[in-house]
Amino acid sequence: MRLSKWTVEALLLSDELAKLIARNQEEEVTGTVLRNVDRQSAEERKATVPLLATAKVTTSKIPVGSYIATCTGIIEDSIPESNFNPDIYRFYFDVDGKKDEEGNQATTDAISSRALSPKSKLWDWLVAFGLRPEVGKVIDLESVIGRKVMIVVEAHGEYTRVGKLVPLPEGMAQPANDDAPFDTEPKQPLADALAEAAALSEWFERVKAIGFTPKEILDHSVAMTGKTPKDLTPDEREQLSKSMGV
Repeated sequence: MRLSKWTVEALLLSDELAKLIARNQEEEVTGTVLRNVDRQSAEERKATVPLLATAKVTTSKIPVGSYIATCTGIIEDSIPESNFNPDIYRFYFDVDGKKDEEGNQATTDAISSRALSPKSKLWDWLVAFGLRPEVGKVIDLESVIGRKVMIVVEAHGEYTRVGKLVPLPEGMAQPANDDAPFDTEPKQPLADALAEAAALSEWFERVKAIGFTPKEILDHSVAMTGKTPKDLTPDEREQLSKSMGV
């Protein structure tokens, strides 16, 4: 049978149309499959990969200046990137009579090393709280909670931080029933932990006295024993200090 020009063109057009329809159907099916795979992957991720978050105490940005503040807590903390002994105490404060940007109680924190000796920052801070630390005597650091002190907020780059604690202005007393010096021995095991901290501090001071920096002491301890000074027993520390010429 002889086909006309128009019949041939119609057949060619219908063939192209059929291919186009088939391709569209294939793409639609593929898209549905991919969407299902994406949805399934998201559901699997939600089922197998938990979203974890750690809550931390947030503090307010306090302008530079001096403020009366009440200590609300003290914890052991660490600063791993520190060039010195990374172990610190972190003090938390409510700044008396001051609100943050949201109208809540303004809070801040301050840090000191755990070394306790007459020349240490921690010693000065305990005195600022109205306590009377003594060499060779254990003191309960948590006795600062509830006490008032003058905090000195200093500029630190784009931020501010508490640089000093100083005693309350003359004539201003600690809260009622809380201004007596702390002179009772804490119960075990806290007493043991504080005694060990005092012994470690005294050892550090002896080694520093002959010219070693805290970083040099730390590096030498790790090189000789594989441990930091605080992880050594008293006997091991004494052996280490002898190797350093103490």
